[in-house]
Amino acid sequence: MRRVGSSGVVAVAAALCLAASAQADVRFAAPDGSASGQCTEADPCEIITAVEGAESGDIVRVLPGYYDTDPDTITIPSGVIVEGGIGEERPVVDTPGFDGSASSGEALYDVIVVHGHQDVPGVNRVDHVERVEVLGIATASNLPCVVGNSGVMRDSICFSLAWGATALLVDHDCTDSEGATAEITNVTAVAVHHAEDNTYGVRVQASSACESHVVLENVIAHGHTVDIGVHNSGPTGLELEVPNTLYEKPILLSGELYDVDDAESVTGHALFTDLANLDLRQAPGSPSIDQGRGDGAYRLDVYGNPRVQGGRIDIGAHEFDATPTVTITGPRAKRFVVGKRKRFKKVRVTFTADELSDFECKLDKRPWRPCESGARFKLKAKRRKGALHTIRVRATDLTGNVSAPAVWRGRVVRR
Repeated sequence: MRRVGSSGVVAVAAALCLAASAQADVRFAAPDGSASGQCTEADPCEIITAVEGAESGDIVRVLPGYYDTDPDTITIPSGVIVEGGIGEERPVVDTPGFDGSASSGEALYDVIVVHGHQDVPGVNRVDHVERVEVLGIATASNLPCVVGNSGVMRDSICFSLAWGATALLVDHDCTDSEGATAEITNVTAVAVHHAEDNTYGVRVQASSACESHVVLENVIAHGHTVDIGVHNSGPTGLELEVPNTLYEKPILLSGELYDVDDAESVTGHALFTDLANLDLRQAPGSPSIDQGRGDGAYRLDVYGNPRVQGGRIDIGAHEFDATPTVTITGPRAKRFVVGKRKRFKKVRVTFTADELSDFECKLDKRPWRPCESGARFKLKAKRRKGALHTIRVRATDLTGNVSAPAVWRGRVVRR
């Protein structure tokens, strides 16, 4: 059932990191780092010093915690890798922006970027972006993410709550005669505003002297006005592919010399856990679940969970784990004592699941039976050490996924 262990994925990722680290200078940034630090693990720098002082081939490790660089942006030098931690270890960087170096091999991994500025990008033309969550919290004209000519972004979130926002801009202005391809894979690009007006999910624009090619694969694109917009001002062509990309409104086309391949796209509106509180995990029933393409081997989603959790990879940055989780909330007691004339004890068991589910319960070696929270069980009592009983509860969600059983064990002692 829908399970892939994370140990293999993490081991491979760790091996790759160790191999890279052996050949590179590793610099460290910490929330309380110094501008005059040595950028070592023992004497870390503040983040701008650690990143902008790095040289091509260096790795900058941003330690967990909260960073605030306002009003200064952070420019990642050519060939430098900036990396945070997987999952809950991701650092939070409140900054006007991370800027790349014109697609020159720089990379940004595993950070949360809080972007509260107007008209400037939160992550701007960084060559390779992976497992980065950009949360736009400005009130207007917010631009969380910009991908350049040959940029790569995957397993990431570009999100804004601002009026007039574009969650993700793909901007082509290349001059290479061989053309350029931007690849955006498993990205959630959403821009919403309480007025429900004037926001774009993804905007693709080109003004290139070379052929522009953009691939949006397994992308969730949503804006109140436009989900995906395309504009080419020439003089050369713009080709857009949207395989297994989820959007609801027709693609908005303008300009000239464009070619859009939407034959494998998915029509629908993604469901999220809590957009207003910046929680872009997929909610049960979202049409993005198990609808992507590719095997997702050795990949993690934006939150550090292994792909794939279902029969197919999901669309968007988050890989939905459809297996419900059951928690037994009562009784808390593990031992009951009854009078010497009593042979049984009735125990009330309460439980809950993290999604809408039907429940089954099992007492000791008896068969599974349908049940509800608050079910009462008649437990036999014994003298001395008492009778040991096991109650198991499992949940089945609306799509048929069955949880691992939650277990209560306790004794009933007769005096």
